[in-house]
Parts: sequence; structure tokens; C-alpha cells
Amino acid sequence: MSEKIELKKKEELNWQRLILKGYPFLILAFILILFGILSKGALFAPRNIKNVLEASFPYLIGCIASLFIFAQGEQDFALSSNIALSAIAAAAISSFSTPLAILAALAVSIMVGCASGAMYAKFPIPVFFLTMCIGNVIAGFLGPLTNYQSVRTPVSFLDFDNAALKIALAVLFGIAAWILYQKTTYGKYSKALGASSTVSEQSGINLGKYKFAAFVITGIAAGIIAFFSICKSGGASKATGTMFHFNVMVAMALGGATTGGPKVKFHCAVLGALIFNLLTQGMNLAMIDVGVQNLMKGVLFLAVMVLTDRLSKFDVD
Repeated sequence: MSEKIELKKKEELNWQRLILKGYPFLILAFILILFGILSKGALFAPRNIKNVLEASFPYLIGCIASLFIFAQGEQDFALSSNIALSAIAAAAISSFSTPLAILAALAVSIMVGCASGAMYAKFPIPVFFLTMCIGNVIAGFLGPLTNYQSVRTPVSFLDFDNAALKIALAVLFGIAAWILYQKTTYGKYSKALGASSTVSEQSGINLGKYKFAAFVITGIAAGIIAFFSICKSGGASKATGTMFHFNVMVAMALGGATTGGPKVKFHCAVLGALIFNLLTQGMNLAMIDVGVQNLMKGVLFLAVMVLTDRLSKFDVD
């Protein structure tokens, strides 16, 4: 009798582990089936597939860059404001020179990342409150900074809104991040920090520099996203990048990254970005209101977090 009970428990454990490892693919299949039906097959049209891939660009960059912070068990809630400020800076000098606009976007975004990283490394303040405060401070200046108007860019910037260019850049950025995350001590120690900061510190790891570098990486990503945002929209305003940090959180959760440490795999970022944009494109094709879309994303994010929390006690490699 006891052997049957043990066997049953083992089978249940295997199923729970399988669900925890495979739920992103279940969500992907569900989205493809549901919105394939609701859109009457339009989701699979070549034009819409191209739209999904192109719309995935900023989220691929954002999610891949956020891997290091997620691996450390933290999140950057100032990312949206950083993108907005960097986009405004780039748009403001875009009429002078394209290289200057690129440098402005990167310089501002990296400075914000450095400020966040330095405070994260130096002060024992929860990252949630720290980055939320930094984001709110930046957001408070954006309106007066732009006189509550859009800052326009020259028409020539639309030439950079090129699918081939963005795909190539995403691939290069992904390869560089993969090497850093998978093949260097920085990636290894970032995961160790997320698993247990106390153990990492007792092991002699210099936590400060790894914490700082994680925000510098998201800062670089924010600059790239900001520049291509102004190229696509033709300008920047205080609303640029709105909800981006939340969307990255949802995308990472959909991709399987809900906890810190070694369980945050590189493929979580790529898969999450693609699932998130398939979901968005599917809801657009189904003509679902934007407010309802945000509600559905929030509910789905909450459901994934509850599921993974219930199953997190089972160790899944």
C-alpha cells in the first residue's frame, strides 16, 4: 500500500515539474489556437507574422537585457521612464546629427542605469522602491522638460525603422548577451546572487559590481529602444515607453522567468518576448479594447505567478 502511495506521489511530482518547465509552450499553443480562431486565421497571415517579429524587437532587447537583473531576483521599475527620457534627449538634438542622437540616447540611458545600479549596490534599499522612486522622479520632469508636447525628429529618421536592421541588431545583441550570461563568471555570479545573496557574499563574491553592472546593461538596452522608438514614431513625448517595464515583467513571466537564480534561463527572454507580442497582435486582430488588453495581460501575469509560486517548492533544473 505504501509503495502505491509513494508511486502516486512521484507521478504527481513529475507532472508538476513538467508543467512548471513546459507552461510557456502551453501558453504559446493556447494563444495560437484561441486568436487563430478569433481572427479567422488572420494571425497566421505573412503580414501579421512579420508585424509580430518586428514588434518583438524592443521586447527582445528589453527582456534579454533584463535577464541579469531577473537572475539576481530583482526588477528595474525605472525602465519605462529611462526610455522616455533617453528618447526625448535623442529627439531634441536629432536635427543636428543622427550619430549625436544615438549618442544622446545611450549617454542618458546609461547614466540613469549607472545611478540606479550605484544606489542598488551601495544602499540596503529594496530595489522595487528604489527604481520606482527613480522612475517617478524622472517621469515628473518629463512634462515640463518637453513643455507637454511631442519633440519631433526629421523625416530621415524613418529610414532607420527598418526590419532587417532591427533583426540584425537583435541577433547581435542576443549573441553578446548569451555569451555574457552563459559563458562568463558575471552570468554565473548573477545567478548565484539570485539564488542566495548571503551565501554569495560569504563566498567572497563582490556583490556590488555585479549589481551595478546589471543596471548598466538595462541602461544600454533602454538607449537602443529609445532611439528606435523615435525612428518609428517620428518623435518622443512624456508618454514614450509607457508600461514598458510592466510589459517586460509579463513577457519574462510568460517565458518562464518568475524566480531568480539558475532557473532564469536565456531562452525565457526570447520566448517570452515572442509570446507577449503574439498575444498583443492576436488581441489587436480580435479588436479587443486596449484597456481590456491590459486587464487580460495583468490577469494572465497574476495566474502565471500564482502557478509558479504553488509549484516553486519543486526543484526544476
